[in-house]
Amino acid sequence: MAKDKEQLEFASFNEFDPDELKDSVRETLLLMEPPERTLFIETLAYEMFHFGLSISAYLIPLGIPAKGAEDLTPNEVGHLIRFFSINVPKAMPAVVRLLRRCPVLATLPQRGCATGA
Repeated sequence: MAKDKEQLEFASFNEFDPDELKDSVRETLLLMEPPERTLFIETLAYEMFHFGLSISAYLIPLGIPAKGAEDLTPNEVGHLIRFFSINVPKAMPAVVRLLRRCPVLATLPQRGCATGA
């Protein structure tokens, strides 16, 4: 049953427009205190590693000047997640797993507020 719940949550995040998802992630990170933001970004890097992906490999091709995950701004994290949602579908389970842990995601345009629990 847990697998069905994960599939449902993955499907619900896939319904979001990539630009809406980017904006929501950026706004969520801006609402966080700096230690929470750092933990979110470090956890994203860990989740990506768990799925065999490295955030660092995508930074230069996307024009993100950060040297690693620890240097990413909220806008860059949103941009990276937008890119993953469009071009790297195998990364999305890692992203969804992380977003599920967020108590609340920032409001998405025309969709209300999505909870991560």
